[in-house]
Amino acid sequence: EHVAELVKGSDSAIVWCHLNEEGDRLEKGIKGAIQVKGSQSMEEKEELILAFLNGEATRLVTKAKIIGLGLNLQHCNHVVTFVDHSYEKFYQCVRRCWRFGQKRPVTLDVIATEGEVKPVTLLRAEAQVEGRQVISPDTARAVRKMLQMAAGPGGTGQKAQTVGYSVGGKSGTARKQVGKSYS
Repeated sequence: EHVAELVKGSDSAIVWCHLNEEGDRLEKGIKGAIQVKGSQSMEEKEELILAFLNGEATRLVTKAKIIGLGLNLQHCNHVVTFVDHSYEKFYQCVRRCWRFGQKRPVTLDVIATEGEVKPVTLLRAEAQVEGRQVISPDTARAVRKMLQMAAGPGGTGQKAQTVGYSVGGKSGTARKQVGKSYS
C-alpha cells in the first residue's frame, strides 16, 4: 500500500521487486498495475511489456532478472525499488528509465533500512529529502539482525561475508524437503 501511494500521482512508473509474492501483492495493491513474471509465456511477457511501452498500461511490476537489462523505458520517469546487495542490478533498474532520450527528471524511491522510504532524484538537490516511515525502526532492525546472522559466523550464508562490510542475506528455506514432501 505504501508503494501504491508513492506511484499514485506519476504518469508512468515501474516497480522492481525481488520475490514472486511481492510482485503479486504489488500488482494487486497498485491501481492499474500489470506484472511481468517468470511463469508467463514469452508471448504474454511480450504483450505486457508492449502495453507498458505503448502507454496502454502505466504501472509495471517486475523483477530485474526478467526485464532489467537492455530495455529503453524513457517514457517512464518514476522508479521504485527495494534495496538489494547488487549495485549492478540497482544501476540497471534505474538506467532503464534514466538514459539518453529521457526528457523529464526521474524520481527514484528506494525502500531502505530502518523501514523508511526516501525519495531519490538523479538531479542535484539543495537540501536532504525527508523520508517516510513504512515499517517500524524496531522491526527493520530486527529483520536486519536476522539477515546478518544468516551471513555471519555459524550462519548458513557464511561465504557472503565481506571484510569491512556488514552483510546480511537469506539462504535456504524455512521448510526442508524430506523425500517427496516438506518436513
